[in-house]
Amino acid sequence: MRPMPDANLISQVQVLRERGLSPKAIAKALKIRPAEAQELIRASAEQRDAVAPISPLVGCWLSAGWSCGLRWKGHSDWPADPGSTSDEPMLAQVLVARKHRYGEVTVGGFLVDAACLGVKAAMKPRQVEETELPQVVEMAFSAFDDGCRQVPLDLAQHLVLGAVDYARRLGFEPDPDYERCRPLLGEFTGPSEIEFGFLGKPYFVAGPRDDVQEIMATLRRTVGDKKFEFLVPVGLG
Repeated sequence: MRPMPDANLISQVQVLRERGLSPKAIAKALKIRPAEAQELIRASAEQRDAVAPISPLVGCWLSAGWSCGLRWKGHSDWPADPGSTSDEPMLAQVLVARKHRYGEVTVGGFLVDAACLGVKAAMKPRQVEETELPQVVEMAFSAFDDGCRQVPLDLAQHLVLGAVDYARRLGFEPDPDYERCRPLLGEFTGPSEIEFGFLGKPYFVAGPRDDVQEIMATLRRTVGDKKFEFLVPVGLG
C-alpha cells in the first residue's frame, strides 16, 4: 500500500491546479520533484472524486474510427467502427454529458491517442442548456468526417482511462485539463480490457503541437529503440 501524501501539500496542489498551473510549474512552485508533483496531482484528483457526487448520465458519444488498431475481448455492445483497417492510428474524440440542474447539463470531452500519448487534449467541463446539447455534440465532432455515435459509458471509461494508464507506462502524462474532466467518467475499477498501441505496439504519429524530439527520446528510453513505430510528417521533425 502506498503512503498517503501530505494533506497540506495536496491542498496547495488543488489551489495551483485551479489556477491552471502545469505539473512542472507546480513542482517548481512547491520546490519538489516533478514525480512528486504528479503523485500529488493524482492524490488530489482521487480525493476530489471520492467526495464529488456523480450526476445522472445524459449521454456519451465517440468518434467513428475509434477502434483503429485496437483489440479487446467480449463487449459485443462496443461498436468496431469503420477505419479499423487503416494503416495508421486514428485519434478518438469522447464527449460525456451529465445532468446539472435547472435544465442544464455538464459537458466535457477527451481527445484520445490510444496508440501512444493517451489524452492529448481535454475539453473543460461546462454547463449548457440541455436543449443546446445536440449542437454541442455536432460542434465537438465537426473535425471528424464520419461524425460520432452514442456509446455505452463503460466503453468511454475503458478507452480514456486505459489510454491514460498506457501512456503513463510509456512516460507521457495526460493534458493538464484531464483531471478536471475525469469525474464525468464516473467510478471505474479497471484495468481496461483494451489492448492499447497500434496492433499492440506503441505508434507515435506526430501532430503540429507535439515536441517530436522529446517524445521520440522518451519512447527510446521507456520501450527501447526499434520497439515502437512512428510517423513524422515532413516539416515536423
